[in-house]
Amino acid sequence: MQPAASVSAGEYEHVYLVSEELEDVKPTTIQAELVQSGPRQRRRVVIFNRTYLGVHERGAIAAPASYWLNLAFLDPKPVMQTGPLWLGVAAGAAVLSVAAGLMYAFAQVSPAWALALPLLPATAVLSLGIALYRSFGTLVYCTRHGRVPVLRLSRGQPDRRQLKDFLDALRRAVRRAEAERSGVRGDYLRDEMKEHRRLLEQGVLGAEQCKVAQALILRAYG
Repeated sequence: MQPAASVSAGEYEHVYLVSEELEDVKPTTIQAELVQSGPRQRRRVVIFNRTYLGVHERGAIAAPASYWLNLAFLDPKPVMQTGPLWLGVAAGAAVLSVAAGLMYAFAQVSPAWALALPLLPATAVLSLGIALYRSFGTLVYCTRHGRVPVLRLSRGQPDRRQLKDFLDALRRAVRRAEAERSGVRGDYLRDEMKEHRRLLEQGVLGAEQCKVAQALILRAYG
């Protein structure tokens, strides 16, 4: 959505702190659902009422968390995160490549084989690394202008097909939520700041996160 009218950011800089008209919705219909379970955490994510996202998490250590998001303020393009497993595989590929190169450098082989053979173990390890990356990476979704992480999804759970179907539904819901919002720039700014405050009061965001998000939102509309 492209807000039409211009607005002075200074006019709205206190909305985040004083507004009491925080949105509250109740699920009536569910359009899509994704459940991700692991040894230490279970996450259930649902798209409901066509333009909202509900998140329910239960971990082995942390207390259960349940919150919802207005998808009009979610960036539909996630940030990809890789764990130490992928970094270890990449480092292993580099070590194997160097070791193989040294071994063949001192062996009695033709120059062509001396150049080609060191690539074989590195290629095998990198192929394994790519498979692991696709299975165990994490998708991190942030708020649109506040850039606060509000949703994390594991790439390999429950499987790639179910995850793809849910992500497609999520992108469609984000587009619907944007289309239903007012085209007035000031109204959109005000609602986005109130959304961050609501997430703060629900315990989803920390005070420092909200302060940074407030500054980023004002800068985006300045």
